[in-house]
Amino acid sequence: ALYWGRRFFESRKYYEALLYFENAYVVLNHNYHGMSTVAKDKFYELAYYIGVCHINLKLYRQAYFYLDSTYSQNTIRYTMAYVNALVDSHDFRALPIINVLLKNITHNTEGESENEEEENLRQRLRDFLRFLHRRKAYVLIDLRRFDEAEKLLHSMLDNPEDEAFVLDELAYLEQQRSAEDNKQTIGGL
Repeated sequence: ALYWGRRFFESRKYYEALLYFENAYVVLNHNYHGMSTVAKDKFYELAYYIGVCHINLKLYRQAYFYLDSTYSQNTIRYTMAYVNALVDSHDFRALPIINVLLKNITHNTEGESENEEEENLRQRLRDFLRFLHRRKAYVLIDLRRFDEAEKLLHSMLDNPEDEAFVLDELAYLEQQRSAEDNKQTIGGL
């Protein structure tokens, strides 16, 4: 089931992949407490794949169910999928989770690296931090907290890799502000 699920997943046939993955999940879930650490790692990876399939099918509540179990594993890949499920479903937990992650990650990306492996980890954390800032900007705009979103987006302009995203989001933010101003003007007549 895992083999075929991954084949369909890699082919972006998410519905078909779910048929196999969810069967494997039922079996592994039932045996979870008796599994070795290695088997539990595979179980979390399976939950991640199921969650990502649901995200791609825009079934965010189902994605959250599976990805919630992976969140405690402190894996960037799992956490990114978890955050995406929360943000894309407009879940009230998205902003608080992002803020906690930002607080915990920021201090780990600063300073000098002693070796190449540590520098690679710091670079992955900096990329993850950029991801969190982009998702936070999206949430703030969605919550109509335009001033906060604009301030965050302007702070992101320092990084050339974020420039295209920031400019697109600033344009979208202004579009949303105008639409809100028009609603208020019409409502005040």
